[in-house]
Amino acid sequence: AGAQQDVSIRDLSEHVDKLVSENRIGGVLFKGMWTPAGLAARIQHLRSIAKRPLIFAQDLEWGLSMRHFGSIEMPKALCMGAISDDALLEAWTDMLAKTAKEIGITCFLGPVADVNSNPKNPVIHDRSFGDDPVAVAQSFREAGARYLHLVDLEAARDGGTPNIATIGEICAKSGLI
Repeated sequence: AGAQQDVSIRDLSEHVDKLVSENRIGGVLFKGMWTPAGLAARIQHLRSIAKRPLIFAQDLEWGLSMRHFGSIEMPKALCMGAISDDALLEAWTDMLAKTAKEIGITCFLGPVADVNSNPKNPVIHDRSFGDDPVAVAQSFREAGARYLHLVDLEAARDGGTPNIATIGEICAKSGLI
């Protein structure tokens, strides 16, 4: 078995700095917990050493509080999925995007149209917009989404195409591709 290597945050930061300054990568996906000011400073530093514009991405399904200490906590998807007020849903998604943009995130990974349809996956619960995949897709369309990236996590994990009929129904009834 191979030996596990401990990599410090400083070593990792220096490695990313080198990749950016040598023009070898086009973007950075930030994971883990940050403060908004800390991530904004890191992004500003990377911009200052980059030879070209970079993409800065972060998974922020329910806003900055998902990854940032001291951020205002926004309602999670399950709460928003229970609301039928499209204007409120649009305001929520606008606020999520605005706060991410303010710290320098250019590729905002959220909100995610997760569906709570697998009782074997309890993690998804409050991260989902509901338990009806077609209704979730339709609510995203009504809130202004033009596209929907569909991922069948069961197929990715177990193989096969267990949800192909549902994916077809989502496409047919929501008008989103």
